[in-house]
Amino acid sequence: MGSVALVVMEPERRRVLLKLLGDSNIVGLAADDCENARRMLHTHPHIRVVFADHALPDGDWSAVLNEVIQSNLDAVVVVCLRSADPDLWSDILARGAYSVLAEPYSEESAKLTIWAALGIHQTSRKAASIGAEE
Repeated sequence: MGSVALVVMEPERRRVLLKLLGDSNIVGLAADDCENARRMLHTHPHIRVVFADHALPDGDWSAVLNEVIQSNLDAVVVVCLRSADPDLWSDILARGAYSVLAEPYSEESAKLTIWAALGIHQTSRKAASIGAEE
């Protein structure tokens, strides 16, 4: 299966990311809130990148990150913010998110974040297969 990403945010805000994912030949799945994200994470084990809105109707990005961690999924979380607050960015990264995207994000910065996150998985899988051969 090809690369799969989950975008957890309200429909209006996720359109741009879903389009960028599609343009990059990445399967983009959508969830409106933490509960839907939890279900998607359990039914789609091939998800490698999760874009989570900072604030969600039933929680926030940290609930999504915790679900990824507790589920032992091989996925990273990118938090999407509506502002570029350096203290908030530091806190998000310190708590285990892979990266942060602040709106308005450019197509180029979003694609770089997507491909960098996917690159981590390709590198870790190659390393694991090399280790298994030894």
